[in-house]
Amino acid sequence: MIWLKRKYRKLMMTHNHILLLLVACYGVLFIMTLLPMFNYALTFIMKLWGRSYVTSENLVSLLTYPPMLLLMFISLIIFSIYILFMMTTLILYTFTAQDNFHPSITQLLIAGFKESLRLLRSGNKLLFLLYSILFYLLLHVPVLAGITLYLRFPNDLWGGASDRLFIKGLILLILILYSIITSMGIFAFHYCIHDGQSLPSSIRQSKKLLKSHLPRTVRTLILYEISMILAVYILYYVMLTITALFIFLIVDKSIVITAFLSVYPKINFYTIMLAGIIFLITNINVISSLFRTYLPQDGNDFCTVQVPPVTSDSEAYRYRHLLAGILIFVIAFGSFSFYITIRYDSFYLKEALSGIMITSHRGNSFMAPENTIPALEYAIQAHSDYAEIDIQQCLDGTIVLMHDRTLWRTTRDNRVLTSLTLEQLKQLDAGSWFAPEYINTPIPTLEEAFEYCKGKVRLNIDIKYYDKKDSGLEEALVALIDQYDLERSCIISSMDYPALVKIKELNPNIKTGLILSVTYGNLLDKKYVDFYSLRSSFISKSIVESVHHEGKEIHAWTVNRTNELERMMSLGVDNIITDNPIRIREELHRDDTAETFINLLNRMLGNRSFYQLVQWKN
Repeated sequence: MIWLKRKYRKLMMTHNHILLLLVACYGVLFIMTLLPMFNYALTFIMKLWGRSYVTSENLVSLLTYPPMLLLMFISLIIFSIYILFMMTTLILYTFTAQDNFHPSITQLLIAGFKESLRLLRSGNKLLFLLYSILFYLLLHVPVLAGITLYLRFPNDLWGGASDRLFIKGLILLILILYSIITSMGIFAFHYCIHDGQSLPSSIRQSKKLLKSHLPRTVRTLILYEISMILAVYILYYVMLTITALFIFLIVDKSIVITAFLSVYPKINFYTIMLAGIIFLITNINVISSLFRTYLPQDGNDFCTVQVPPVTSDSEAYRYRHLLAGILIFVIAFGSFSFYITIRYDSFYLKEALSGIMITSHRGNSFMAPENTIPALEYAIQAHSDYAEIDIQQCLDGTIVLMHDRTLWRTTRDNRVLTSLTLEQLKQLDAGSWFAPEYINTPIPTLEEAFEYCKGKVRLNIDIKYYDKKDSGLEEALVALIDQYDLERSCIISSMDYPALVKIKELNPNIKTGLILSVTYGNLLDKKYVDFYSLRSSFISKSIVESVHHEGKEIHAWTVNRTNELERMMSLGVDNIITDNPIRIREELHRDDTAETFINLLNRMLGNRSFYQLVQWKN
């Protein structure tokens, strides 16, 4: 079947790499400048709002908060300008990329910027910005449909599978109607750039042009959409297959499926990004090619907008130092902002979008002696989101990892921890009680744990108090966190609320959680608490909803049974603390798409040695 005439089919096959470079330039601009700027603003608003977390229960409250409304309006305007700039540059290139004219990326960016300003000055600015967003979404309808099909709605939002199916069908219907309505103006952007018409006039011209070539346009677009969908799906499953085989070959067999499930969401995310780029480039190229074909050629240049060369007498050359300075500033500011945001793990919406987190209890205390470096090593290997550790101060003030008041259970020494110095503690064996291979495993200091875990896993630091406080533990802990730049990579929990108050006074940015073995009183009157860590058997739907409404999280401990995990998932808790992080992740993160690959890995693995050790209770 012939999809397009040779003259514009050749154009698409030849120049897509330039379009890809242009999209990459705009992607870098967005990631390194606009995204960190939005995150800074959101961080400031979250502090004004007085909440620590965004949850489904308080989302409406956040979105209706006046400063947040202002931020969303400003962000929409900035994003619209960004989209207008990008769309104009891409379309302009498809116009000017003729047989013997190949403009540089710099020339295209300059010309696109000038043309964008001209478009904004030529008519209703808000209307133009709105159309930019609508046209951009139209180009990504297949991607939005794919996201809808694979979107996993939270259990607490819908009544059941039939309701979720109905919602997905409704969203797909809305996308189809949206495509039909907005496609009437599919050539409007091109008319605006081609001959400088106003947007309303361009939309009318687009309807007229589309009406006279409707069957061919619909057939061409549908065929290209189908081909791109197939290409993306093939690429997606090839990536999953290669990833599964690669993990099977290099990862210890006990954590193969856990490793795959940890990588699986990242593959989905990158596939969505790649699909967005593919559909953007392809659709722009197809629509522009159709436009060029439908419009009669009069022998003159196709487009009235010219891309000026950068010569010694050009305007761009005269202002080259200013342009270079602006570019250097944008790159420097963007790089710094992006580095700070990533380094401190400070994307505020990340936790709201990440689903249920998994915390390894006392390190990974099933695989290695609790609160030791080997236990932390296994927590990292299990791809835990957090590793929970218990801390106390020994006689000389050093903070060490230990849960009990006495040392008997883990070292067979019947003395109290606070009565020994660090030098004395280091002489004890904290591993032989667990298994012979851990003989002479030492009690680690918190600083040693920080050095080992930094950049590998976040920490939930549980402060244990058995004797009178005022020992300077909070000051020493906060100083150590500041020294290792772990403010955003750790949380502090304790049963002692005054200790959490002191932590907040020393550093308000450190997130704190109150541990409760039972529920009593009013949970919501604790000003200095960001989350509550509750025994799972005491967690109810009403508790989760009330805590979430206040912008706080619920961490459930210690969840080791399948039925209890399913109950916590249905209640919508935010963090599961478990002795068995590998099995919890396998149960938690399965879905229909990954199930095929999980079954494949299970057949390849046979009986894993890990499961020969685990007694999983149902």
